Amino acid sequence: MAEEKGPLNLPAAALLDAMGEIAEMRRTYTAIEKSFADLGPRSIVVTSASTSEGKTLTAAGLAAVAAREGERRV
Repeated sequence: MAEEKGPLNLPAAALLDAMGEIAEMRRTYTAIEKSFADLGPRSIVVTSASTSEGKTLTAAGLAAVAAREGERRV
């Protein structure tokens, strides 16, 4: 039986997982944006205590969402 493929020729399960990650990044970005509604954040730092916890992926995801929202500085 062939594996079901999504629009980007990715396995359907991988596509749904990626869509979930994008939705989570949007929720996180919105929460950050609301936290600084009066001031507007100047910079956002993504940090953790250990390596391999997804800092780069998180920073890139937040930057992508900010760019899609029309933020000119990412």
